[in-house]
Amino acid sequence: MKRFISLFFALLLALSCLGCAHAEGVTFKTNYYTLTLQEGWTVSMEDANSEMAENLVFLGGFYAPKAKDLVVEAWLAYYEDLKDKALWNGDEAFLQEYIDIVLDDYAEDNAVYLDTVMADKIPFVLIKCEDAEGEYLYADTMSNGYAIVFYAYVTDYDAEKTFPLKDADIEQFKAILSTFKPVK
Repeated sequence: MKRFISLFFALLLALSCLGCAHAEGVTFKTNYYTLTLQEGWTVSMEDANSEMAENLVFLGGFYAPKAKDLVVEAWLAYYEDLKDKALWNGDEAFLQEYIDIVLDDYAEDNAVYLDTVMADKIPFVLIKCEDAEGEYLYADTMSNGYAIVFYAYVTDYDAEKTFPLKDADIEQFKAILSTFKPVK
């Protein structure tokens, strides 16, 4: 599976079109989970839940208030071969096996494992990659074959230009992931 950065999504970000929210304690909410963002972040649900590929659905995105800051896309993917597995109740051996699977999937983008970020008891595998468009972060958690996937990158809202990630960007993304709460 490759990173999906659409020109349309970038245009939506640049125009701050309908469906965006600016508020203190901004919440990114899908049918599956919520995340709490910092004040000033913008949420875009434009094209959310539209099927983009056979096993991949776009859930929306959010971005920081200024250019050359984080932009995050959220996706839902399904992997039939993992339909009986879940990261949160697996053992350390399964978590390592899953990390190896993710690293293998992103090997051509020079994937480097950074951390396993915990949101309460839910682990997110976090890797850093680089492709022709630049550096990006990939994070996901998986249950019963369904992976909740995030791509984060720094851009100036030009879909073809990203900037190198700083340690502060990675820490900011980790802090966002740690606010993950499943919808009950």
